[in-house]
Amino acid sequence: MPVIRSRTGFKWDYCATASEYIALPRNTMKGQVGCVSFLDMGFNANVDLVGREDMPLVSPFVIADGEEITRSADFRLEKYWIPVYGFSGSEVSASLRLITPITRKGFICRLEVKNAGSRTVKAECGFRGAFKDILLTSKALTRLKCDKLITIPSREKNMVLLKGEREDTLFAMCLLNGSELDAEVSVCDLQMSGDPRDSLDYCYEMSIETELAPGESFVLPLYAGIGKKDISAVSAARELMYQGADRLEDNLKKWLDRHIIHCGGDEELKRLVNENSFYNFFYSQGVTLDTEEMAIVSARDSKSSACGVYTDDDSLLRSIFGVKQISQSQARKHLQYAFGIQAENVGVLSRTINGRVLEPGMKLDSICAPIRALQDYIETTGDLSILYLNDIQDHVSYVQDILGTQYHGMDYIMETLYDVSGNYTQYPYLCVQNVLAWKILTDISMLYNRIRDLDRSKEAMNVADSLKLAIMKSFVFEGADGPQFAWAVDMEGGYIFDDDPSLSLLMLPFWGFCEKNDPVFLNTRKFIAGLRSREPKNMKNEINTLINSALCGDKDTAEGIMKGWIKKAAETGGEELGADPHASLCGILAFALKMLYGDRLRMPGASALFQKTPTESLFHKSPTVKLNYKKARV
Repeated sequence: MPVIRSRTGFKWDYCATASEYIALPRNTMKGQVGCVSFLDMGFNANVDLVGREDMPLVSPFVIADGEEITRSADFRLEKYWIPVYGFSGSEVSASLRLITPITRKGFICRLEVKNAGSRTVKAECGFRGAFKDILLTSKALTRLKCDKLITIPSREKNMVLLKGEREDTLFAMCLLNGSELDAEVSVCDLQMSGDPRDSLDYCYEMSIETELAPGESFVLPLYAGIGKKDISAVSAARELMYQGADRLEDNLKKWLDRHIIHCGGDEELKRLVNENSFYNFFYSQGVTLDTEEMAIVSARDSKSSACGVYTDDDSLLRSIFGVKQISQSQARKHLQYAFGIQAENVGVLSRTINGRVLEPGMKLDSICAPIRALQDYIETTGDLSILYLNDIQDHVSYVQDILGTQYHGMDYIMETLYDVSGNYTQYPYLCVQNVLAWKILTDISMLYNRIRDLDRSKEAMNVADSLKLAIMKSFVFEGADGPQFAWAVDMEGGYIFDDDPSLSLLMLPFWGFCEKNDPVFLNTRKFIAGLRSREPKNMKNEINTLINSALCGDKDTAEGIMKGWIKKAAETGGEELGADPHASLCGILAFALKMLYGDRLRMPGASALFQKTPTESLFHKSPTVKLNYKKARV
């Protein structure tokens, strides 16, 4: 299997971890936390607290007899999600673990220092950092203009507060040194050019000086809590301290163990699936800091062009398939969010996390995405209870109405403003989007049939049959090897032969529109293969082509792509392989690998794919959510 990490398209010189409340998307290979992120409904965005390039937000240091041993580190991901760093010097070694406890508003940097030599060593260790900027990201990245402060609460010597303020505190992060050893904290500010109010870089240092006898070690944990007020940030950090770093890490490991996908002894496949699966699970969703409600996004890393943005296609044609492999109850929450706060503007290119329009304009595959996800969820889980929610039933009818406004005159072919990648399309009718519309009309027919509304079920199926005939009439043209599907048409005789790996014509058999050996599809597939061979290599396109091939059962093509990655990994050390900060791409990649190697993968017990047998019962109890939100002690 290839060396592919949790992201693609960027040099892999940092790693990510997260919980539902906070994300640490850019941790360096030396254990430095470059950015702390959270979602905020009031700002309608992803919020980043960031440090400087030369001094990240939180940076560990260990100096033993004048030698700084934290300049470089060995790195690994434990349980496919917990970053662990190892440092070594001539006498002293150290390790750092970044722990993001489930259901807690904060994270822990657990630094352990050990004297492995034969003599007593003087050591200074601790954490330092700089607070440079507060960034808001909802598609576009902007600086939040406010006062940035680092303060030391009165009567405290092992705590600093990083705050953003206007007339009042906007939010705060408390860094609490949980060691029993005495810690000294110093705070300074470095005047930069420009407006003094915006350009001060506030720096801090928390350090301990001690002597280590041979074989002696000690642990220095740093507890970081976040909140909307000083007191809530301090309380969050103190709660982490009271629970204890070791217990919280053990609790996180148990959660990860329960949700790991097992791969029959193939460790490389297991790592590939689980790293992408966990990344999608935590970076495609989060709980907002201010309103404590779940929000779905395309990404939580501001390096992604879709950070802090909701799109129907990313969430419901990609992310949810990965989420479903980990947790059925969480996949249900995705649907309730999409059919609730996001339902009013379904099909609009992109929205903020509270459902307001960010980029106007209709995208046909986005209109279809909620219905496709709903039907697939029910087929997989057998959970019919979701159909009895008023939001769900209203939205199914609403989508039918929207589809009805997209028809071309008296024909059933439907138009779009944007193509599957979100680019303006000159020809308004795309084949792959119309096939997806056909698919969701059959889905709607089945959904109505499940609640015994037979008239509406028959009506939806009749429209689907008419649309299928229109697609075969309007999109099939003579190509180099015979009749093939056109990518787009103008319904006036103009057509384009093309494809987009983001939502390819290769998906037609996966949706059941045609058979894999259909002559028109085979000619289309041959054209697409030639198209891909002439295009410059692009990692995102390669991953999308792998996904399309895996979903359609084309194992040879999928494994051919991965063999190319193996070769590149051997040449580059795997530094540039992975699946980019679009969390949704990681989710559908993990799901596609499940489709490709289903006989070798065993799903977690909470997964929607684990021994689920759909039934025709009219009512099912909704899945239980077990996240221990009310548990006082871990």
